[in-house]
Amino acid sequence: MQTLKIEMIHDVVCSWCHIGYQNISKALERLSNEISAEIHYLPFQLNPDTGPLGVDIVEHLCQRN
Repeated sequence: MQTLKIEMIHDVVCSWCHIGYQNISKALERLSNEISAEIHYLPFQLNPDTGPLGVDIVEHLCQRN
């Protein structure tokens, strides 16, 4: 059985990251008899200026144009 190494750049609050993960999971499930996979997550922060405590959502949305 062939082992596929997959690196996923992932932000835990990104809905697109979740959708991508679900799609890969379904594909790997369908191919489970043919391949196995090792998934390695690489961090990606959508807003690297956000502090460790986050931001007030209302204030953040008001600053976006």
